[in-house]
Amino acid sequence: MSVMEFFAKLFDLGRLPSKIVAWVLFVTGAILFAPARFLAKLHLDTFASNYGLYLGVAFLASAALLGINIFVWLSHRVRTVLRHRRWHASLRETLAHLDPSEQAVLREFFLHNKSTLKMPVDDPAVAGLYSRGVLRPVSQLGEASMVGMLLPFGIDSDARRLLTPLLLGFPDGQPTEIDRQHIIDARPRFTKRLEELDWLRNG
Repeated sequence: MSVMEFFAKLFDLGRLPSKIVAWVLFVTGAILFAPARFLAKLHLDTFASNYGLYLGVAFLASAALLGINIFVWLSHRVRTVLRHRRWHASLRETLAHLDPSEQAVLREFFLHNKSTLKMPVDDPAVAGLYSRGVLRPVSQLGEASMVGMLLPFGIDSDARRLLTPLLLGFPDGQPTEIDRQHIIDARPRFTKRLEELDWLRNG
C-alpha cells in the first residue's frame, strides 16, 4: 500500500473518530515543525523529506476535519443549552396550568413519598407531562401490564423545586376529611387499577 492510499483510507470521513484525527494532526505537525536535529535523532529526517507533501496534506486535512468536528460539537452544545433555557423559562407557566389529571399524576409521587413510580406511557396525563419535560423516564426498560406499557418515571429536578402544594391541587392548610376523600377520589385510574391487580396477585 502506498502512502497516498494509506492517507486515503485514514481519512474516511464516515468512520474516522475525532481522537484519531487529533492524533494525526499532532504527529504530522510534530514531524513538520520539529527542528532538523530532533528529527535526525529519531531517524525521521529522511522520512520527512521524502514524504513531506503527504505529511503536509495530512496535517491540513486533519486540522480542517478536527475544526469541523469541534464546530459541530459546539453548535450542538449551544443549541442544547438554549433549548434547555427556553424550556426552563416556560416551566413555571407549565406548572401553573396543570389540568386536574396532571395534578393527580404528580400527587402520586408525594402520596407515596417516592421519587420514582411506574406509570403507563400512553396515559394522556403521563404522556403530556413527559412531552413537556415535567416527568423524566429513569429507564427505557418497559413492563407490560393491564393498563399499558409501564415505565419508571421521576419528576424533573427543576420541576420538583418549583412545585408547591397549591400547584399540585392540595388544600391550603390542614386538610379536612372531605379534602382527603377528594384527593383519593381524584387519583389516576391507572393507579387504582394497578393496586387492584397487585392486591389480587399478592393478597
